[in-house]
Amino acid sequence: MPDDNTLIQIADAIRDNEEAKILLGLRDSGIKNFPCCTNKAGIFANCKNLYCLVLPDTFEADLSYKDFENCSSLSFILIDKNNKKYSSLNMAMYTDNGKTFYMCPPGKKDLTISANTSKILSSAFTGCDKLSEIVYEGSLKEWFAISKENKWDDELTLHAIHCSDADIILKNEEKAEEAVKADTSAYEILEEFKDWLIESDGMNQNSAKDYKSHINSIIRLTDSEKEKGWFEKNIHLSETNRKNSLKECVSLLEKKKCPFKLENRT
Repeated sequence: MPDDNTLIQIADAIRDNEEAKILLGLRDSGIKNFPCCTNKAGIFANCKNLYCLVLPDTFEADLSYKDFENCSSLSFILIDKNNKKYSSLNMAMYTDNGKTFYMCPPGKKDLTISANTSKILSSAFTGCDKLSEIVYEGSLKEWFAISKENKWDDELTLHAIHCSDADIILKNEEKAEEAVKADTSAYEILEEFKDWLIESDGMNQNSAKDYKSHINSIIRLTDSEKEKGWFEKNIHLSETNRKNSLKECVSLLEKKKCPFKLENRT
């Protein structure tokens, strides 16, 4: 088993190497934790060329983003399959037999989250400023059922999370503000139009025409003749075709993978 001084020397050597991507395999090392550092940063902090880390079945210490602070290339963390505390799925760290998402490597650019995940910790994505895509293997309903600690997504800069049946648009204005605004406005207009159809039992042609100036923005955003034709076709929104119009509107929302909860109320 390497002693603390040996691990510190290894970390220093990685920091000094500015050329190659480093894969550090500690699988057979027998270590249980990392040595403490006097500067309060983790032992591997600023190891910018550390690309992959393999931890042994004996490792049991609590980890935090400080252990890998400024490890901007660290994209893969692998855990020995016999480790009783941690596990690795899709090159990220989990606890509780793969149910709690524990840590995303700070250098990761895309990530797949297991459908078996039931909890995401608040610090799971700290320092992951390169992460541009998250794919969740489960459905939208299953994603919302996951317990998420407060501020779990504070440092995410990506635009959407891709579930198996829909995309979730992250509506934090600091996260790709213009892209979020452009995508969600189309959804919101169709959603509002859907609600308007539901609530307006006594509609007439004039009220529909008044609404046309508002719905036209969806045409400008999508540049879709099909959707324009759909609105023109339903400009006479009588009671007899209201339900069909609603169904078509819901269909459009589903086709766009709208992140809103859809209720096909008639």
